[in-house]
Amino acid sequence: MTKASDFVDIFDQDKDGYLDEDEQVLIFSVIKTKLQIVAEALCDIHNYAMYKSLMKEVRDVEAQIVDYQDKLRHKIYVKQLEDYKSIGEQMITDEKDRWNTLLKDYQMQLLKKVEMLQQKQQEDEETLKRALEHPREAAKYLTTI
Repeated sequence: MTKASDFVDIFDQDKDGYLDEDEQVLIFSVIKTKLQIVAEALCDIHNYAMYKSLMKEVRDVEAQIVDYQDKLRHKIYVKQLEDYKSIGEQMITDEKDRWNTLLKDYQMQLLKKVEMLQQKQQEDEETLKRALEHPREAAKYLTTI
């Protein structure tokens, strides 16, 4: 084929000098088929089939690595989340223990103070009773206070 008219003559099935849609599809089908034949021939000559197979395996390995990385990241995330949760729970427990200790100390101080006040009240009552039993001594005692 040296001229465009030679090309049209080959694919113009109805010989109208014009390539309609079916004839254009035929051209692309022939080109595709020729490309496939040439590509397979090149693969046979240069062992590209082995290269393609190797690259397919490499992509499969890459996909497995990505999947493993995702699983590993998820596992690390879950472990870190559990660690943070455990740390938080420990901090809450420690804080509760600290407040319970403070509360017990406060209650003990309160009980001591109540006992001390009750004891003082008893002493004051006894002093008052004695003073009422001996009014003259009570007057002397009250003037000294």
